Amino acid sequence: MTHTRLMATRVVGAVLCAAMLSACSSGGKVSAENDRLRAENMDLKDANAKLTQQVAGLEVRVTQLKNEIAGKSAPLPEGVDVPVCATVGIGSYSGGFDSNGDSVDDSVRVYLETLDGKSRFIQVIGDAKMSVAVTPAQGDAKTVGSVSFDARAFDEAYRSGLTGTHYTLVCPVSGVPAGTTEVTVSVSFHDAQTGKTHEAKQLVRWSGK
Repeated sequence: MTHTRLMATRVVGAVLCAAMLSACSSGGKVSAENDRLRAENMDLKDANAKLTQQVAGLEVRVTQLKNEIAGKSAPLPEGVDVPVCATVGIGSYSGGFDSNGDSVDDSVRVYLETLDGKSRFIQVIGDAKMSVAVTPAQGDAKTVGSVSFDARAFDEAYRSGLTGTHYTLVCPVSGVPAGTTEVTVSVSFHDAQTGKTHEAKQLVRWSGK
């Protein structure tokens, strides 16, 4: 009798353990599914917020165009002007970086700052050209990379975060001599709103072998 009870206890224990393991496994799947749904929900909210912002911007633009067609323009308060780009600068965090994981720089990233007359960042519309050059100990400077950005590509380069607000421009580079620690970056930005061209040039860090 005692043996029978012992066997029954073991069977009941095994059944309970199996049930608990099944519940844990099921709970883990439910939790993972909930996490996935929450992530999708956040993505949808972000996408909706962006679309709402875009629509608001388009509505303002439509109003501007209607006023331009009708020959109307809202007067500016006395003593202020519409901000326009006055200068461009290359941010201090700009420099070479390794894009393929071989521990050797092969591209240059520039944080381009577009500033108004009060040295404040201002969003702009236009196209840009960027070139990278090296200057050997003897001889003339040699261009080792160049890239162009049309108005759409330049607009998509806008960034705002921990590194500040700027336009991030990247240029692939090849042919930099071994041992080079600095390269010269030149950026030319043509402002579509004012018709002016602004230029900036700066030495930036480079890590090569």
